Amino acid sequence: MISHFHNLMRLNNCQLSWLGFFACVLLQTPAVAIIGAPSSISTATDTAREIVATVNGKPIYASAIDTQIERLTPNLDRKSARYQKLRRDLLAKTIDRYLALEHLHKSKIAASNDDIQLAIIRLEKRLKLKQQSLDDYLQEQSISHAELTHRIDWQISWNRYLNKYVSDTNLQKYFTDHKSQFDGTTSEIYQILLTAHPADPVKQKATFDQAKQIIRDVRAQTISFSAAAMKYSISPTGKTGGRVGEIQYRGSMPLQFSNIAFALKVGEVSVPFESEFGIHILRCHSIKVGTLTWQQARPQLREALVESFFSFLVNTRREMLKAENKLEKHIEINSAWQ
Repeated sequence: MISHFHNLMRLNNCQLSWLGFFACVLLQTPAVAIIGAPSSISTATDTAREIVATVNGKPIYASAIDTQIERLTPNLDRKSARYQKLRRDLLAKTIDRYLALEHLHKSKIAASNDDIQLAIIRLEKRLKLKQQSLDDYLQEQSISHAELTHRIDWQISWNRYLNKYVSDTNLQKYFTDHKSQFDGTTSEIYQILLTAHPADPVKQKATFDQAKQIIRDVRAQTISFSAAAMKYSISPTGKTGGRVGEIQYRGSMPLQFSNIAFALKVGEVSVPFESEFGIHILRCHSIKVGTLTWQQARPQLREALVESFFSFLVNTRREMLKAENKLEKHIEINSAWQ
């Protein structure tokens, strides 16, 4: 039986998946929405927009983040904790996109000026069929010249990179290196959930110390994991010995949970880790190896490979900036958004 906690985790995973989709919107916006504006477009209104961050001096505006959220969740309360978290997460993803594009330019896999100008011409032709000017379109989208230039640059450059590296060979290699994540393998997981105190460092440390002691006792076999779950866990699963159930890597649980669960061998207990639900301790009870091939898992496999490429570009650029002692000045974030 799926517990109430499991349902909460599933809901959270849906929200994370939605954010992942949101990231895809940012990363691969349709061409009609990202073509750069001509220099005749006034940027005077940009001075009235809140700049939440800059990447190498290029501004990222609060309105751009808010507009994207409002288009997908128009009724989400701006004062809610969820809205504020989405703003920070999307800002971080936008910054990453700027860094990835910088690395693509350094790798000479990027859009040329001719590419951008050709895209502008094509957009103008499409808008003309709708009897709409480019100026009107930009005002409708609430996007500045610089933002549009960046987005078309990113779209062309990113797609060019993917076309080069998302090959059957790389898909098969990624499948082999991460087989249990894609072949349908299930892991039967038990957990102990303790109350977190993120706003109180003293209580938080005490809870982590308690979690570590529970793990020591379980490993020393002075208490079974199930008995410890029944004694200490605040999750409804504690009443049944902590059993969460059989999960797949890309199933109902958040990625943080799955990463730790699938790193465990049968009978192994995890280190304690924190989520928005509390502090978790996991134990792997059993594993059923899946039988799916890489071809059968191709859609999920491609998505994961694309994500790994994006992370590679971002991390490589960050390391380059760190080596040059330029990272802190290269990325500046408004303190209110940190």
